[in-house]
Amino acid sequence: MSTGMRPIRAKVLAALTLVGSFWLFQFMAAPAAVAPEQNDYGMEVIRLTNVERAKADLPPLAFNIELLAVAQLRAEESARKFSHTRPNGQPWNTAFTEFNIVGHRGENLAYGQRTPQRVVAAWMASTGHRANIMNPRYDLLAVGVHYKGSTIYWAQAFLGDSTLTATVFEEDEPQAYAPAAGAVYATVTGSSELNLRAQGNARARILAVMPSGTVVEVLESAEGWARVRLQNGTEGWCSERYLTM
Repeated sequence: MSTGMRPIRAKVLAALTLVGSFWLFQFMAAPAAVAPEQNDYGMEVIRLTNVERAKADLPPLAFNIELLAVAQLRAEESARKFSHTRPNGQPWNTAFTEFNIVGHRGENLAYGQRTPQRVVAAWMASTGHRANIMNPRYDLLAVGVHYKGSTIYWAQAFLGDSTLTATVFEEDEPQAYAPAAGAVYATVTGSSELNLRAQGNARARILAVMPSGTVVEVLESAEGWARVRLQNGTEGWCSERYLTM
């Protein structure tokens, strides 16, 4: 099932429209600048989604990094064409097929909400989006977050009845490094995880998720981003804002 949410800058109008087999929900949203350094929004959406499911005694949805590729693609595509029909004219679920992901699939879209709290609240206020969030057949979820100017585009990719399983990160606990000569180390700080990305920008592909307290080797820094190396050898970029030397 696919549902898409589209905010408009209207002062008094809110409309709910059924189109084909999915919902397009239009509601008021104020324009706002978004800090691209806050690149852990997707994981926070998953947490908040599971809070809502827990209220209905439903099991939590687990994160899967392969599913994240679908969610991120759909978030980026929705910035070009906000629809469950992709920019290439194909239906939304073909994005799963491109990554060889099969099973019971679902999608929620939205844009314009400034925080994970606001987008989850908006989805929960819409019958179609809420149905996806509360669907007991799903057990996996990934969230794509795409920035276009000051606007955030959101995509939830749901999956059930699949051979995919939850992604388990090796760095669940803070890592103790034996400092190498001349190396510079930093600790991830903050109340939630920090994404490690392939490039130094908030739109780049996520390589790993680093919990608060993770120690990383800092290789270089540029324009507010740091290239770091994890203990397992993975290298990528993260925001310097959330690193303490």
